[in-house]
Amino acid sequence: MPQNTRQQRKKTTCETWCLDIRDLKRERVLSATYPMRITWSRRGKTTVSVHMQCHENQRLRLYQIETSDGMPRMVNQVIRLAWTPCNYGSQRPWFCCPLTTCDKRAAILYLDTRSGVFLCRRCCNLAYESQRESEQDRLYRKRSHYARKLGRPRTSPHVPHFKPRYMHQKTWDRLTYLLNVYQLKALCIGLPEEWLRDR
Repeated sequence: MPQNTRQQRKKTTCETWCLDIRDLKRERVLSATYPMRITWSRRGKTTVSVHMQCHENQRLRLYQIETSDGMPRMVNQVIRLAWTPCNYGSQRPWFCCPLTTCDKRAAILYLDTRSGVFLCRRCCNLAYESQRESEQDRLYRKRSHYARKLGRPRTSPHVPHFKPRYMHQKTWDRLTYLLNVYQLKALCIGLPEEWLRDR
């Protein structure tokens, strides 16, 4: 199956810096009343840091962006927040895309290299990494996903005879069935069994 050449030309979400609202809530940035600094590291070295402050759980203001290869850049970006109720109480926060023509809710905003501000994935024209996968890579990823859930070692060519502890029998049967489905699909498109075993 040919890959989508249009998606091939786009940068992926893994190739740019991002702000995840779930991480900010976990780090209590949204409830803090003072400025905080969020950093991204690569190989133990800080590559990007952003200074920000949340105002009344409604707006997130970014003050400064620092990179390891340049001078600190002052910004004044205000990101509006939205809150939606959860099924079992509490509320879930969302970013609202700062672009006025978009304003859609998003859990993750990405640093747009053209404008230097954080926008949603669509406004940054980014593609997911999975959209670049070939049919073989997609089958391998799905097969590996179910194999890990079954507690199967990466290099083992056989499904384990015993289900993991505390796993329900129905769950075990469903995962085993799905694993066998993707195994057969891979063989039907001509992939050798050694390819599935060794990768």
